[in-house]
Amino acid sequence: MNNLFYHLKIALRNLRANGIYSAINVGGLAVSLAVCILIMFWIRDERSFDKFHKRYKDIYMTVASFETGGSPQYWGIASAALAPAAKTEIPEIENACRIFTYMTSTSFLKSDDKIFNDIGCCAVDSSFFSVFDFQILKGDRRNMLPYANSVVLSEHAANVLFGDKDPIGQTVTDSNRKTWYVSGVMADMPQNSSIRYDVLFNFRMEEVNYPKLNEEWGRVNYKTYFLLRPGTDAQDVGRRLTSLHAANNNSWKLTYSLHPLEKENLYDLEGNPNSTMQACRLFSIAVAVLLLIACINYVNLVTARASRRDKEISVRKVLGANKPALFSQFFNESLLLFFFSLIVATGLIYLLFPAYNQIIGKQLVFRLFSTETLTSFAIVFAAVMLSAGIYPAVSLSMRKNLKKTNQRNGINASVRRILVVSQFAASVVLILGAVTINRQMQFIKTKNPGYQKEHVFYVKMSGDMRSHTIDIKARLMQSANIEGVTFMYQPLSGTTQFNAGIGWPGKGDRNTRFIMMQTDADFIPVMGVKFAEGNNFTAMPSDSFCVILNQKAVADMGLEDPVGKRLTMGRMSVPVIGVAEDFHFENMHEPIKPLVITAGGRMQFMYVRTKAGGVEEALKAAEATFKAYNDDVPFSYGFLDEEFGKMYKADLRTGNLFLAFAVIAVIVSCLGLFGLITYTAETKTKEIGIRKVLGASVTEIVRMLSKEFIVLVGIAMLIAFPLAYYWLDNMLRDYAYRISVSWQLFAAAGLITVILTLLTVGWRAVKAATANPVKSLKTE
Repeated sequence: MNNLFYHLKIALRNLRANGIYSAINVGGLAVSLAVCILIMFWIRDERSFDKFHKRYKDIYMTVASFETGGSPQYWGIASAALAPAAKTEIPEIENACRIFTYMTSTSFLKSDDKIFNDIGCCAVDSSFFSVFDFQILKGDRRNMLPYANSVVLSEHAANVLFGDKDPIGQTVTDSNRKTWYVSGVMADMPQNSSIRYDVLFNFRMEEVNYPKLNEEWGRVNYKTYFLLRPGTDAQDVGRRLTSLHAANNNSWKLTYSLHPLEKENLYDLEGNPNSTMQACRLFSIAVAVLLLIACINYVNLVTARASRRDKEISVRKVLGANKPALFSQFFNESLLLFFFSLIVATGLIYLLFPAYNQIIGKQLVFRLFSTETLTSFAIVFAAVMLSAGIYPAVSLSMRKNLKKTNQRNGINASVRRILVVSQFAASVVLILGAVTINRQMQFIKTKNPGYQKEHVFYVKMSGDMRSHTIDIKARLMQSANIEGVTFMYQPLSGTTQFNAGIGWPGKGDRNTRFIMMQTDADFIPVMGVKFAEGNNFTAMPSDSFCVILNQKAVADMGLEDPVGKRLTMGRMSVPVIGVAEDFHFENMHEPIKPLVITAGGRMQFMYVRTKAGGVEEALKAAEATFKAYNDDVPFSYGFLDEEFGKMYKADLRTGNLFLAFAVIAVIVSCLGLFGLITYTAETKTKEIGIRKVLGASVTEIVRMLSKEFIVLVGIAMLIAFPLAYYWLDNMLRDYAYRISVSWQLFAAAGLITVILTLLTVGWRAVKAATANPVKSLKTE
């Protein structure tokens, strides 16, 4: 213990004596540690999704698939009849729960004069709280939804609707003027849950509305979760679910599989890593690279300045210090420096955490003495000590005599060159990756979706509005600021209805899942969708028996001259009157899917196109019309281009975050380079003085000092460019619509890296070259 305090005392003395190098080491390490710990918080949060359920390993989501064009299509829903039948027929299934998500933009709850608007709501089986372990605040977990018109509210929803009043037994009214009895209150569902709702209605109401729902094997529209008994083979259960479906519905061949709940946030329905998992891996690499760069800086500076401690080491050996004692001393010095860095990093984390939460769009909490935080600190601290603490301690403790010292200096110089090349190669790869990711995200965000999304707002309809769309349109079109009005059953950016039972001439054994878009005759002109061939709907009632296909649907069907062909949809024979050019109605991560557009029916969304400068007046007209039919309902709206941008908000955040970390990696690399050039200038002070006396110019001296570092950075780029190209080319293949890896990006990255290197090295070299040679030679 005495030796430890003695070593710490010496370490503090050395830190004070070498202020600039101590500042570089502590500052570089502190920034790197802070950033790495922040990244680890994000990664841990993404990987923790759904693991708060006690039996999350036994909970599975049902995935349905069928072959189409030789490749299967997957979606995370199942037949309405599957859950009750499987629970009875398959003993390995302990419990089952169906979830039917209602469109949040068409729902609100009202209690007296209090309104809870824009809610996340769904219908769930009464077994919901037996399968999942969401916290219950009020109510009986075993019977949270006792009646068909029961509803469970989140704590937030209950507070908005009832304040301090006990909500149990109270009634609420929804946007369809149905009355529901509050039977329970749950805590707000955690952010790290893939299931997040404010309001849970009883699924039995679905069964009331559709009396034969539990017998309808063709109604594949419900998320279905199974709680399996411990030790059950999930793949075997999936095969038995498929057999169960085939035994009850031989007209539509479906294959069922089970997707683990713990993988829902990180893997797609096929079991492949999704964009979130890819981001976790990307950030994990960023953590490793950033720590590596920080450690390289420390090792480089310590080994470069090793010769300055030769006298100290020799004296200690004369006084009886052996190699283990020297190793212990130098290792403890590294320990102290890393500890100081960790303290500074903790302060930085406290300062940055609010802004960090805003950037990542989360509400993470930084508790210094929590198990998660201390674990992150321990992992990072151990990684740094093992990678950067041992080698300098061994290097310094092994120094023997002048001959050995010169040999060791040669080895250390080679190691330093390798490390400088490694850290800049890693930094260049990170920068290229970050810029490419951001360019890809911007490309997707700004890519023409195939319709005109600007100057369009949408309004959620409720009550009597849905049965007066013709009158509403006529009223709104009287406004000089409104260019067009159209109605849809589902939002344009969230169309999820599908039909896999459509027939067409020459279908044969082809099997295709079509997205169904229900709208009116004005949809195509109002949205600016272009026709490939054929005509639009007219305003005739018979239009509900006509369809328009997109080009992808025609291609998947293999139809030639599709206009005039007839499709079979159930018992109906439906003519194709037109083919629209492909447009995006889903996230552009996915390729455009086959689309069938129908006109007529029940509408729930109103889209209004305005003139460029007439948005405010158009909104006033829309609100007045809305209030004419729903005086007691809050008017709310959204803009189509903003809704479009929300689909890529998480991707853009990830890209910007990665870019910020890559920039920090480059800054830390330059910081280490600055330390090395400073040391080089110090060791060559007298040489510089002699050269100046003999007539060397400032340019020649700067070239002498910086030439080696420029060459090393050049080698780093030669290594980084092919590695980055291979990585980026493979990464971009995961996007259905992507940019190409251009040589201009590499040229720009190389130019920026050279400029940063010249600025970092050149400034210190110029300072050394312009110093008065008298000062450096006065002791000679």
